[in-house]
Amino acid sequence: MKKKNKTKMSSPLIILVGFILIVIVYFLTRLPNSSQPISSNYPIPTRAQNAKQIYKSKSLKFSIIVPSKFQIEERFTELSIRDFQGNILVDRIGTNFDNLDDYLKNLEFKNKISIIDRKSGTIEALNSIIGIVRHPIGGGDDRKSYFIFSDYAVYSISTSSPALFADLDKIAQSFRYTP
Repeated sequence: MKKKNKTKMSSPLIILVGFILIVIVYFLTRLPNSSQPISSNYPIPTRAQNAKQIYKSKSLKFSIIVPSKFQIEERFTELSIRDFQGNILVDRIGTNFDNLDDYLKNLEFKNKISIIDRKSGTIEALNSIIGIVRHPIGGGDDRKSYFIFSDYAVYSISTSSPALFADLDKIAQSFRYTP
């Protein structure tokens, strides 16, 4: 019986192993060095710039789209949307009024506030009013506010932080009533 020498490799196998090693070394030397920044002519989007989350509240009966940079906390009749620049509040207030204008007239009279730069419109086919709520008593901060009327409830979406006005606009425009 002839014994085969186990230490000898056939020529095609040696060539294949050599080729694989050359390819591996080639790709390892071509990978970018992690300590060097990758240059690009285009800005690389980050999660905070573009990512959004849909927040649905079953108890408050609405959904909104919120940039992921915000932290969200829901309480009994209020939703707090926070980041380092401030706070956006979403309140749901039940009312016996059958329209938004009468509700706001009553609110202004009882709370001694005024709503300036008032604009009427619709959000998801619901009557809405946007304006700056001014509190003349107590020196409170003015709040940019959206008021949305639906099914004997008024949703107030507001912030006193001017840095959040653009986010407030996007969040309010994404509002959907979900009975």
